Amino acid sequence: MKDRCMPNADRDDKALGVSLEQQQPSIQECKHAQSSSELAPDHSISQESAISDGNQAAESVSARQAKKQAKKEQLEAAWAAKKVARKAAQKQAKAEARAAKQAEWDALSPEEQEIRKQEAAEMRAKREEERKATAAAAAAAPSMPTCAIDLSFEQLMADAEITSLAQQLMYSYGANRRTR
Repeated sequence: MKDRCMPNADRDDKALGVSLEQQQPSIQECKHAQSSSELAPDHSISQESAISDGNQAAESVSARQAKKQAKKEQLEAAWAAKKVARKAAQKQAKAEARAAKQAEWDALSPEEQEIRKQEAAEMRAKREEERKATAAAAAAAPSMPTCAIDLSFEQLMADAEITSLAQQLMYSYGANRRTR
């Protein structure tokens, strides 16, 4: 049936005495021939086997790479656990500090509370004036040149290079702030 799906010029049906109606295969026959195992040997690889070969290649890593990956995952899990513990401790410390300040506030007399409220209002007003003065000085100062850093090559960098880049960016940001 494979040869019936080929063009008429490639077949020698006239020599066999086959009529034109018999030469033309139906669409169903061609689809059946393409989907069945009647294909040529070079086309006999199924999509499933090709996909499974690709998965095996992706899954097969050297023992050293597997060990490094396992160690990296173990370190990341330990870091995540430390981070959770540190955040819980910070939350606990903040709650304790808040409770201590509230207890101190409750221990004050109403006159002392009013004095502290007025002092806090004066400090807020002073900070607002300083902020306005700083903004006015920045507006009057000549503009600084703009520096743009292209970070689009991150996918081509190793983890150590990304860490180094982050350090360099923090340094340059801090140096830029100190120049103002």
